[in-house]
Amino acid sequence: MCSFSPEVLDEIAFMIRKCLKYEVRKRGVKLKLLHSKRNRVYLVCIDRFKFIAKYFVSSSPDFEEKILRAAVYRGVKAPNIIYKSGDVLFLEYLNGENFMHLLNSKKSFKTKAVLVDLLFNWLYSFHSLFSSERLIKGDCNLRNFILYKNLVYGVDFDSCRTGDPVEDYLDLCVSILSSSPMFTPLKYRLCGVLINKLVKFYSIDPMEAISRLAVKLGEAGKRRNSPLLAVLSDKFSTDLSLLYSKLRLNL
Repeated sequence: MCSFSPEVLDEIAFMIRKCLKYEVRKRGVKLKLLHSKRNRVYLVCIDRFKFIAKYFVSSSPDFEEKILRAAVYRGVKAPNIIYKSGDVLFLEYLNGENFMHLLNSKKSFKTKAVLVDLLFNWLYSFHSLFSSERLIKGDCNLRNFILYKNLVYGVDFDSCRTGDPVEDYLDLCVSILSSSPMFTPLKYRLCGVLINKLVKFYSIDPMEAISRLAVKLGEAGKRRNSPLLAVLSDKFSTDLSLLYSKLRLNL
């Protein structure tokens, strides 16, 4: 956690709003642009201190701030809020590895299956802690989960909404399958690990889960303008047994 004054953070927020470059160094402050689709997110470095600044370009940070404070208060592993300066939210920096890298690395299937199990547990805990609101995380992209000190942390809560928890797990499956390298046998098996637990903990019919996954792949194909995702979605929708066999479910 950083201990800079609100005045210093307000000045950094002003710099971020004006910043149009990938990386900036100014008056001892280094800003590095990170991957984000909807907002501009920077890693801020001042001497040995690091923290995250999230600039909400076309929306307000109020919703994410509210969800994030509630999540941390209830025990969800997520970054702490440091300060809010208008449309810029300053967050704790988690110096870990995101799951996009971890699950697409050369680690063994056994190691990756353990990581997928940890992801399931994080989501299950989140859904349980917000069960009264029936809140789901939304945007369950692998990039939005970080392994930090051997614990899973979730980031980016601006897509939270009321919904069916199953949606989060299926979105995670889509992210696993459609990240490079795409649709490998190992990726299908990892999704099988998720769906096995989904069936066990949510009592959903496995064929219903698979059918909904096929639909999710089609939706992702349209969003990304990906012919491959669209073709596979159509193929699996007409032959669910094919997807079932690839997932190697242990039911």
